[in-house]
Parts: sequence; structure tokens; C-alpha cells
Amino acid sequence: MREHGVVKRVLLVYGEAIVRIDGGKDLPPDPILDAAKLVRSFVEDYHEKLEEQFLFPRFKKANMLVWLTCCFSSMTAGES
Repeated sequence: MREHGVVKRVLLVYGEAIVRIDGGKDLPPDPILDAAKLVRSFVEDYHEKLEEQFLFPRFKKANMLVWLTCCFSSMTAGES
């Protein structure tokens, strides 16, 4: 899924932030804030909804990873 590439890129930003913090280097806050906003809007408001709408029912119907889809559904149910 191409959308996972977005998540991977956000993780790269966070990884670089960790390296800079651990190394005592300058860390401008804007990239971290932008990454957090992207996670909120893209991952939580868009991507998770697609998974819940299209993927989770398929897993449940095939009786695959049902425990995991139920777990994810429970986690996101309280976020709205």
C-alpha cells in the first residue's frame, strides 16, 4: 500500500529527531510539529478509517487475524 510510505517517511523524521536529541544537536520544532499533524490528519483520520472499512471486514470474513482487527477497532473506537 503506497500510503504506508507516508507513515515510513514520518518515522524517518521522528528517527532523525531522536538522533539529534541524543547527540545534543539543534532540533527545529517545525518538522516535528508538521509530522505530528500529518499523523493526525492522514493516519488517524484517513488511513485507519480505510483499514477499518475495507480490510478488517475481509480479515474477519476469512477468519484471519480477527483478534488483531478487534484490538485495533477497540483502540480507535474511543478516538472520535
